[in-house]
Amino acid sequence: MISEFVIGRHSRSNTVEAYRKMAPRTPWFVVGIFGVLSGFLVLSFYSVVAGWTVDYTMLSITGSLSGNQDFGEVFGGFVSHPYRPVIFLLLFLLITHVIVAKGIESGIEKFSKLMMPLLLVIIILLVVLSVSMPGAGDGCNCL
Repeated sequence: MISEFVIGRHSRSNTVEAYRKMAPRTPWFVVGIFGVLSGFLVLSFYSVVAGWTVDYTMLSITGSLSGNQDFGEVFGGFVSHPYRPVIFLLLFLLITHVIVAKGIESGIEKFSKLMMPLLLVIIILLVVLSVSMPGAGDGCNCL
């Protein structure tokens, strides 16, 4: 990653052009193409998973998820639905677009200042709820 930052700073261009500038008349630009392609594929995968997360968050907030449900069936029903996964994917992409479109300072930075403390609160809440569940002591004693 640091190498890519150095290459980008040095060439002052996009990934593919950076490799063309640093190694002219060689096939090294293909490395830049694969870099862009892999970023696109990773973004595609994680956007879908984030859409699932948005759906589960909505189900949790509305109280539709309870401890006695078969979560495999809940997930299977979600992913086999004809348009629900697409709606939540688009909702996630819209939220992401709005944050990124606002720029670094008033978008990403402001959102991170809100979400990072919230993430810490969620983790602490998960730890507290996990160790207060029936049988949690048995799991902690295995250490």
